[in-house]
Amino acid sequence: RRGTGITVGAGYASCSPGGTFSVMVRDLYNKVTWTGTERRYHLQGSHGVHGTGNFDSLFTSSSDPETPAEFTSKRAAVVSMGFTRHLGSITVASVVEKGLGESPGVSKSIRNAWGLEWAGLGPLALRGGLSLGGGQGTWISGGVGLHAGPLHVDVGAETRGLGVARAQGMGVSAGASLEM
Repeated sequence: RRGTGITVGAGYASCSPGGTFSVMVRDLYNKVTWTGTERRYHLQGSHGVHGTGNFDSLFTSSSDPETPAEFTSKRAAVVSMGFTRHLGSITVASVVEKGLGESPGVSKSIRNAWGLEWAGLGPLALRGGLSLGGGQGTWISGGVGLHAGPLHVDVGAETRGLGVARAQGMGVSAGASLEM
C-alpha cells in the first residue's frame, strides 16, 4: 500500500512421491519506497519503534495526524527451508527460516512454522498453523479453503500469542484464484 519498488529472490524445489523439499533466499535485492500523506508510517519492533529490537511489521496508524511521509526500506535477505508431505487427505508442512540481518519484518533469530490441512470434506479444506520464534514471536492460525473445479477461495485468520487473553494482534486474509 503506497509502496513501490523491487525485490529479487531465488529458490529450488525438489518434488518426489515422499514430499516436496524447497530452499529459498528471498530479498537478495530489495528496495521499496513508501510515500503518502494520510498517515505516518511506523516500523514496529517487539520493543518499540524502528531501531529497537527485532522487527515485526510495517503498519499505518489512523490515530496519527496526516503528515507527508516518504522513506525507503531495504529488507535483509532471508533463507527458508521447507518440507511438505501429503498423507491421504492430510497435508503436513513445515518451514524454518532465518534472516541474514535485522530489518523490518526480518529477524536473525530462527523461526519455525508448521501447518496442517485436512481436505476430507469434499471441496472444503480446513487448515491450522503454529509459528514459533524469530522476531515475530508465537502465532497461531486457522482457515478454510474452497476448491470447486478451477475456482479456489481461501480465508484465514491469525493471532499473535497462544490464547485470546494474551493475543497481541490479529490478521485476516482472503484470496481467490482461477486456475486454467
